[in-house]
Amino acid sequence: MCPFSLVAKKNKPCLEQLTPQLRHLMKMAAHEQKNILQNLIYNNADFSWWIKVQRNDSELRGLAKAFAVPASWVSPKLKVSFISQCDTDLPEYSNVASEDTKLESYQSRMKWIELVGSQFHDLMRRKTSFMEAELSAMAGWVDTQDSVVYLKESRAL
Repeated sequence: MCPFSLVAKKNKPCLEQLTPQLRHLMKMAAHEQKNILQNLIYNNADFSWWIKVQRNDSELRGLAKAFAVPASWVSPKLKVSFISQCDTDLPEYSNVASEDTKLESYQSRMKWIELVGSQFHDLMRRKTSFMEAELSAMAGWVDTQDSVVYLKESRAL
């Protein structure tokens, strides 16, 4: 069975048969998600609770459930944009996670990330110049000041 089952379901080859670039991308994503982000943020009980509130998780009870209903109405969808704009309605350049994606769960998150990785790889292969221009624009953000000033930061100004 292919370890990238969702990729395989879309009639794509198993990891061993993927291009070296996509195989490397998937391995980097798995490493980042499992060894870094899972331990850094997703295993944090408070962070995990807030994620559940945002999606109005069925595990929530009592006051948390009452708070989760309106919170889920205003919480953004889990979405990746492959362009330098903040958002896009063009499905070719974005990917929205399925409703059952649970960010705090490594396995659930990776199902979505596998699809995102495959879509990114496909865009890089088919629309190389466009994607390289978008990535170059994003790389230029490194020295950009945040437009949001947080309370703690405003006191330091």
